[in-house]
Amino acid sequence: MTEVCHEPLWNNSRSWNNGHPELSNCFEQAVLIGVPNALLWLLIPLQLYSLSRSGRRLGRWTKLTISKMALTGFLIAVEILDLIYTAHALVRYGGNSIPTITIVGPLIQIFTFILVLVYMDLDRRKGRLSNPLLFVYWFLLTISGIVLLRTRFWRSLGFFQPSRIPDAMFRLFVHEVWFPIVLIQLLLSCWADSYPYQYVKKIENLSPEVNASFLNKLCGVWIYDLIRRGSKRHLTNEDIYELIPREHAEHLEVILGRNWTKQFKGRDVMEDAVSVHSGSNQPSILPDQGRGKKPSLVLAVYQLVWTQFWTAALWKFIYDMCIVVVIVLVGAIISFTARPDEYAWRGYVYTLVILMASLLQTFAIVNFNFINSHQGMNTRAALSAMIFRKVLRLSNTSRGSYAVGNITNMLTADMQRITGFFFHQCYLWVTPISVVIMLLVLWAYVGVAALAGLGTVGLLGVAQLFLVNRSRGQEAAAMRYKDIRQRTIGEIFNDIKILKMYAWEHHFAERAIKMRRDEQDALYRASHYSNVNLAITFITPPLAALITYATYLYIDPNNVLNSRTAFVTLLFLFSVRPSLHMMPQAASLFVQAKLAIDRMAAFLLARELDRSAVEHLAPSDLPRPSHSPPPAVCITDGTFSWYPRSHAGQSAALRDITLRVEEGTLLAIVGGVGSGKSSLLAAMLGLMEKVSGHVTIKGTVAYVTQNAWIQNLSLRDNILFGAEFNEGLYQRVVEACSLSKDLEMLTDGDQVHQKLSFSLRPTSDQCLAGKNVFFVD
Repeated sequence: MTEVCHEPLWNNSRSWNNGHPELSNCFEQAVLIGVPNALLWLLIPLQLYSLSRSGRRLGRWTKLTISKMALTGFLIAVEILDLIYTAHALVRYGGNSIPTITIVGPLIQIFTFILVLVYMDLDRRKGRLSNPLLFVYWFLLTISGIVLLRTRFWRSLGFFQPSRIPDAMFRLFVHEVWFPIVLIQLLLSCWADSYPYQYVKKIENLSPEVNASFLNKLCGVWIYDLIRRGSKRHLTNEDIYELIPREHAEHLEVILGRNWTKQFKGRDVMEDAVSVHSGSNQPSILPDQGRGKKPSLVLAVYQLVWTQFWTAALWKFIYDMCIVVVIVLVGAIISFTARPDEYAWRGYVYTLVILMASLLQTFAIVNFNFINSHQGMNTRAALSAMIFRKVLRLSNTSRGSYAVGNITNMLTADMQRITGFFFHQCYLWVTPISVVIMLLVLWAYVGVAALAGLGTVGLLGVAQLFLVNRSRGQEAAAMRYKDIRQRTIGEIFNDIKILKMYAWEHHFAERAIKMRRDEQDALYRASHYSNVNLAITFITPPLAALITYATYLYIDPNNVLNSRTAFVTLLFLFSVRPSLHMMPQAASLFVQAKLAIDRMAAFLLARELDRSAVEHLAPSDLPRPSHSPPPAVCITDGTFSWYPRSHAGQSAALRDITLRVEEGTLLAIVGGVGSGKSSLLAAMLGLMEKVSGHVTIKGTVAYVTQNAWIQNLSLRDNILFGAEFNEGLYQRVVEACSLSKDLEMLTDGDQVHQKLSFSLRPTSDQCLAGKNVFFVD
């Protein structure tokens, strides 16, 4: 750097070991200005990737965009002025008198500001409301500008180099013009642009997060209005913001389904293992019959949340590094107060850096937890939607393999394990990196003794994990005893007359008391484990510090345990303890989540119904008016079975069925119990395995089962069944289904949510469906 700058990059005698520190011109250009510029250039691929995924094309000029671009143009003009002055000095004083960095620095800055203009124009074209990278860039330039302002002000007064006052005066003038513009750019970056949210349909009560700036999202200011309303009154459904469209379950399911479909490429699976049906973006996964490696649902989920995954990891790493910085600077402050000959400005620098690191640490942990919860909810929504859709497509053999309880467990217990893992996933791989860095820093204070302290924390953490597992086991046993006791007591109360008649009440009372004692014993043991675990939590830092101090003094008699070493060591051990204790728990959650997601993958690979068994004629497929119209339902030589052909010994349920139902016909199929009426309807709907024949249905279909499907919604929503509300059509359906009298009996009318005491007529939602063919079982 000496050849480029004509001076060293860092000069201790002029900067750190000086009552009035001065930064070299080389340090100013290469570090204070060069680092933000390098960050902007290095992250070009990330910016282009982010913009390429944006489908918005607004291209609208706003006052904020014009102001930002105009100010950037002024900055380019200022840099050109600086470059002209340098060129004049180069001609006047000769080439050897001007450092190369003085010429190269403004040139790089000009090209960087041109890159900023390109970013701003791309943001305008793509409709990006706020650019996080530009905000960080202006923030770093502002911090650098504050430092440069102080140095150049003292140079202009001749404090450092009296012979260069004219040059310093010009540099101060340029900086006094440059710095306010950079500061204004930072302030403008705190607000988001006012582009309309046009790439989705109009949404009422849309979340303010959509139009929030990067700083707004970083601080969570966008949700303050909801918090304010909640502090004044009870929140209602109208107060809650609508979900952002990209976070809807249907959107997440499409992305996860697409990722899941990609897993089948290049694998040894059935030819028709993956198919995307016309008119639907949802993949249909049929059973994997190959011998190759099965698709990975873990990879599909990672592809869904990989941006959030790495963003959360970055915030966690920043949080850990802020802890390291704060601890090191606390040690520096201790040394500063112990030495009366220290320069006063160092104490101000230590305090300011600690304040900034603490603020960044707070932002980091808040955003880390927010992003982790986002990951968990998005994954839960996408997997739940896929499982729900899969349930509707399962073949009869698959339904026999997966009971309702299995599916319910996947949607509750297994989904909770996966969601819980996302809150701890960074502890598996970010924490070891941070611990290694902390160990290296602690090594500089106590040497090999750092291993003794971390080893103690690690061993006690393993002991705590063992105690936690034993405590959970005892709590689970207590819950089992409680369930058995409650069931037994319920049976006793139900049959108390018989017990009294035979004088068995004392015997059953002793059984109930014994169950209660077993439950209490399990809770007693669990509380003992928890108390020991709590005691270890409190004694771990001082015990680890004591062992570290003893090892430090023992390995070398010349070692002196001063206040700085003791305090910094204790702070490091306090800081590293939670992370080390979370690592075993994160590993346990990873195993549970992996097992849960493997069960879901096996379920998603289960055999589905053959959706090509029934041919649905769309209006575009119908013949011209000169031809005879096709029937509404037509079955030709159909043979159907409840099981696929691979099941040996399973005969067909329906054989040689030929049926033709003309449009506008009301057809009733009658017969005894078990004669095949419901099976025939199932065959028309494609719910049976078609062995041979041809089935054609004209238009769309509405189907009502024997037992009405009452959802956990209002009565009106059950009648609408997902359709948009139309007052006239809705009233006609209510009248046609004779529901008017029933609605008059209800206090809340069709808005009632309670379990109905009467049977909702199943044809109401079917009538409202407005389909071409109706099946009523």
